[in-house]
Amino acid sequence: MHSLKVALYFSNNNHDSVLAVILKALKKMDCEVMLFTADGIRQEVYSDREILCQYHISNARFTPFKVLKLLKEADFVIMDQLYSFRELLFFSIFKIPSPNLFLVHNCNTWFSPQRPRKLVPLLKHLMTQVVKSQVGHFAVAGENMFYHCKEDLGINNIELIPFRYGDFDPVQDKPDELYCGGEPIRLVVPGMISERRNYHLLLDTIAQEELKNKVELVLLGRPTGEYGLNILHRAEQLISKGYTIHFWKEYIDNATFDAEIRKAHVLFSCFDPLYLTNNGQVEIYGVTKETGIALLMYNKAKVGILPASFKQMRSISNQTISYKNVEELRDILLDIFTGKLDIAHLQSNAVSNAMTMNMNKIIERLKAAYEVQIN
Repeated sequence: MHSLKVALYFSNNNHDSVLAVILKALKKMDCEVMLFTADGIRQEVYSDREILCQYHISNARFTPFKVLKLLKEADFVIMDQLYSFRELLFFSIFKIPSPNLFLVHNCNTWFSPQRPRKLVPLLKHLMTQVVKSQVGHFAVAGENMFYHCKEDLGINNIELIPFRYGDFDPVQDKPDELYCGGEPIRLVVPGMISERRNYHLLLDTIAQEELKNKVELVLLGRPTGEYGLNILHRAEQLISKGYTIHFWKEYIDNATFDAEIRKAHVLFSCFDPLYLTNNGQVEIYGVTKETGIALLMYNKAKVGILPASFKQMRSISNQTISYKNVEELRDILLDIFTGKLDIAHLQSNAVSNAMTMNMNKIIERLKAAYEVQIN
């Protein structure tokens, strides 16, 4: 694939991390790149002068014919999952150039869908099936998704391209001192503050008197909607009572985000693995859909506390602690603080896991997706 012209079509501005993974691999392969990205996607792998063309797109706007013409000039098209009605309609009518690789983030929606009853979801479902029939090779963003597709759904033309991969630097990412009992646990919750996560359960736990001065909570994401503002209001009330909580009201830049992750002792998330898409499809985090915190733990070598109902990635199971409810979460945090639960071996496992990442694995997967189609 050296010196090939590769077009990347990414219309979801939340997927810049997986775009970065692919760009890093393509740069090592000396590929030329054409970029079609949503407003707000940032990439720092290629300089502007190294990119053949850049075109801003939106999944809320009808895809212009100019984009299709440019895509046809590429040797290989890598396309992120399509979400909007207009994009699905356009690529149902006008064929995606081949060879191509299509990144799927919702496995049930694309590979094992239920037939919706409402008109708009039904139309999107039908168009999804048409688009899927044009795809030469698929990729998914999570390890469990990959095994589910291969082993349970029998899909063979599929690769694993994680959301994050190969950016662990022990000098930059490993904290100066690993956690030892008796000091406040720096508990970091990455991601936007929205109803998709149960922040009330977390604050109910932190607000217990026996955890006061034992946990330093960092809400590493801006609030969305009334729910997010209510959570920040509760956080302010706890701060006034002497609890240590840090939060942001606006967008958090990458440098600040990375610095807070680096300082974290433990990453945390609380969510329901069942997720209903706006197309009426049920996805399962950890099986048919991936959650960013699992890959953040992997890439940044962090111990994580995750819901017991979440199916952990095999790669990070030895750096993960599971909880079922407020009481279990409280006891886990108390045990970490007192040293009864020594997380040193989990921290060591996390570093070892992160060190196994190798960008050459991604390169081989991209090559396989391309070569199987041209041969």
